Amino acid sequence: MKNVMIGVFGGLMFFYTIMISVSIYSIQTHKNELKNCLSEIVWQTLDNYYVPKILREQDYEPVSEEKVTKEVAEEIERRLRSDSNYSITVLACDMDMGILSVRVDETFMLPGGKEKSWHYAKTAIVE
Repeated sequence: MKNVMIGVFGGLMFFYTIMISVSIYSIQTHKNELKNCLSEIVWQTLDNYYVPKILREQDYEPVSEEKVTKEVAEEIERRLRSDSNYSITVLACDMDMGILSVRVDETFMLPGGKEKSWHYAKTAIVE
């Protein structure tokens, strides 16, 4: 009986250790993926839409905030996993000055069934 109890407790400890390890790995993967992806998207969007003052023509009009917001949202949805829910907020967008700031709130499920959420914001300014 003693050996059975030791075996059961040992099995439960092993199971919980594996679940905790997988949860930590999942959290770190989601964080790294979103940080890298958001950084690339913000710089790519600025590179695509910002035109320096020297290169502007007489009839130049800066790109609208709605177009940039739509572009950023589409890129994030295209590049990131589909098992997470994202809320995308453009905090600042001025293509005339070369400023873009984006915040993404992510909610996802851990392997144990718990819901985890966190946010990441990225700001890029062209000098």
